[in-house]
Amino acid sequence: MHGALVSASLIASVSLPRALALCGERSALDHLAALASRFSALQLGVVLRDPLHRREETLALLQHYHHLSFPPLWTPIPNTWPADGCEWLHLTSAQLCFNDAEVRSLAGGRWFGASVHNIEEAERAGALGARYLLLSPIYPTDSKPGQDGIGVGELRRICARLPLPVFALGGVTAARIGACRAAGAYGVATVSNVGAEWLAAVR
Repeated sequence: MHGALVSASLIASVSLPRALALCGERSALDHLAALASRFSALQLGVVLRDPLHRREETLALLQHYHHLSFPPLWTPIPNTWPADGCEWLHLTSAQLCFNDAEVRSLAGGRWFGASVHNIEEAERAGALGARYLLLSPIYPTDSKPGQDGIGVGELRRICARLPLPVFALGGVTAARIGACRAAGAYGVATVSNVGAEWLAAVR
């Protein structure tokens, strides 16, 4: 069965955001907070991702998030490390090497998603119980210089193959959101393109 069909009940049951913004610095959160009041009706997940995956820095980003004014429909999602009060956790692709018991222990009953880069990682994440996939890079991007994107065709193949919501990441500008959705992506994500134009395009 096509992934988009299977994922409908899953999406309803876990209140999955429609887009993800990955923030690794306090300044990025400050920038996002300045836009928040204009997009309060948007369901947005804010993935708090320290570039070095340090627990103390991830929790510091979460604390800064709570000090700012974000809409109730926006959801903080710690990367790598679970945090009290957060119903979601985001796993790195490296954490997909953990066994089932290790992942269950780390998640502690929280819903979780995972970063993936190919069909094998996507299938592994699904087998571990991931509720969504963050697939990248779809297009070439400055954050991964010299690396080609996997392309919209591969995005379409993975969306059709797995019964999980897939977020498209990597060079997904406002102008490319429509193409990713047409390929079957449930949502889109960005690291560097968070701005009013991008947020307006995902509504």
